[in-house]
Amino acid sequence: MSYTSVINISVKKYLALNKLSKKMRKAAVVILAAILVVINTPLYSKAEELTTITVNTFDKPEKITSIHIGQNVKQISSNSFVNMFNLKEITVSENNRYYSSYDGCLYDKKLTTLLCFPQARKSAYIPDSVVNIGADALDGVETDLKKQVENTIAYNSEAGAAEQDILNPHLVYTDSGVMWDDGRGNLIPVNDGLMLVVAQFVTDNTDSKMRQNEQLRSCYNSLIENTTYSDYFYVPSGNWTGEKALSTLSSKVGDSYGMSAAFAYIAASLGYKTRVIVGVITDSEGKSQSAAWVQVEIDGTYYVFDPAMEKNLGEDCYKISATSSTNGITRKNSASYTVIF
Repeated sequence: MSYTSVINISVKKYLALNKLSKKMRKAAVVILAAILVVINTPLYSKAEELTTITVNTFDKPEKITSIHIGQNVKQISSNSFVNMFNLKEITVSENNRYYSSYDGCLYDKKLTTLLCFPQARKSAYIPDSVVNIGADALDGVETDLKKQVENTIAYNSEAGAAEQDILNPHLVYTDSGVMWDDGRGNLIPVNDGLMLVVAQFVTDNTDSKMRQNEQLRSCYNSLIENTTYSDYFYVPSGNWTGEKALSTLSSKVGDSYGMSAAFAYIAASLGYKTRVIVGVITDSEGKSQSAAWVQVEIDGTYYVFDPAMEKNLGEDCYKISATSSTNGITRKNSASYTVIF
């Protein structure tokens, strides 16, 4: 019997209450109230008690059109929704620590990975922060729509996050000029020191419409084009990265250490996790020399950026594998300096 049938039957019985005695009417009202409470209970109420969701969690998955994921769910198998041909929407409790939803689709908490695009959904806005597609996330999605989603996320991955989606502390454009977002919702004026010099450099070479990686590329190119390279054969010691970065950006003259430090602080100001690496580079003839380069974390992987080497050799040293060689040159790390403001 359907819920509608139960309701109709209950209403008919209710209309007949006048024919019953007062005592019987009270009893009938209690019974009717109990029925309606059961009927009006949300179908996803038990989901609040679940901690794991798998392909076997749901009965008759092919009939499900919407799912609410409760706050206690910690693990969702990638194939949990593959048999839900009529699924149009997934919502997630805002108190869930592991998952989130946006425009009817399921994501990880940070909105970086698409975990499920409901098969019966015809469209959805993909946030700029989404750069990965989970296993089975697009299972059953219509071919053309699937391709659009894949292309959108591929573009996000290449271009980086939009400014409003960057989670780490970073410089941000405001109506009052460039300010420092501390990652906790506070905007701090940029007044002096290295941060002011970096902020000016970023402002000169980017704009608010550029994506994070577009800003990074523009700043990298500008640093190479507008910095005069000078050799420095002594490895700096102490807490030198800030001093070398400030000197290089202010004078527009820098060595391997200065150009690397400058770019590292620029990348950090754009919201990237960044570190300066000091080590030894060896060319194809076996000649070695102390030098510095930068490692920037992108999508969980650290890549090498070497503005000084690109300035000297003319080879592309932007976002290269940490294990690959450039023009026959290999790198061996000796020390690492994490860069933060």
